[in-house]
Amino acid sequence: MNDAIKLLKDWRLHVTMLICCMISDRIGTITFAITPIIKVSLLPLLYAMVLVTVLYLLKPIKWINEKCGPSGGIMMTVTCLMLGAKLGCNVGPTISEMAGAGLPLLLQNFGDAFTCVMAMPIALLLGMKRESIGLTFAASREAGIAVIEQKYGPGAEFRGVIGMYIVGTVFGTILVGLLASILSTTGIFHVYSVSMACGVGSAAMSTAGIGTLTELYPQMADKITSFATISNLISTAIAIYLNVFIGLPLAEFMYKKLEPKLGRRGKKSTEGEN
Repeated sequence: MNDAIKLLKDWRLHVTMLICCMISDRIGTITFAITPIIKVSLLPLLYAMVLVTVLYLLKPIKWINEKCGPSGGIMMTVTCLMLGAKLGCNVGPTISEMAGAGLPLLLQNFGDAFTCVMAMPIALLLGMKRESIGLTFAASREAGIAVIEQKYGPGAEFRGVIGMYIVGTVFGTILVGLLASILSTTGIFHVYSVSMACGVGSAAMSTAGIGTLTELYPQMADKITSFATISNLISTAIAIYLNVFIGLPLAEFMYKKLEPKLGRRGKKSTEGEN
């Protein structure tokens, strides 16, 4: 009942967020070229974040402030529940496609479950506490957000995964497009392998990689798109299992082992342990 009262009390906040989302969706995706072979896509999610930040900084708009945090957290929980349900519904129908796509498409996703091996020590040295679990346990896309929210709620771990999601949205498309261009022209990797690698479970990053590769190899555009699309689909589906059974337990284990040694060297967390 108290949560419902908070939501009704902050109705102006939620209406404003809805309007920002509608404006961002209306603008749509904007793609431009940095170089003849590297393209960058600006997505509605980015516009929404910028709009809300600007509104927060404009002090005359009184109803968007720090006091809205609890109400915003409730709405985030609700939306993550819907996101988790949607991802769950997508997993079942794709099982046969995952089985028929071949072993390489399945195995490439295991790298996502071990990102914390490299990232966790760095996060702890930078002064992160429990936030480092959400930051490093996976590539932190939609599936990762749903997993973290369901397990920990809107705490330090959730702040970590949301922070990495924002960074991935802003810089991930640029990085994937750049890496796709470099790796496909070295001669070490076949262009189909690079196109599969573009499917990291993020539509934005995958699109950036596909755009770069099809510009470089227009005669292979159809196959590049097919490999990247099915890879992205599999990555989204299998990421839930990898996050739950490998990535998150491994991140928790590494945090418990490394934080007493490396955490003391970093800055003290503003929130401390949960």
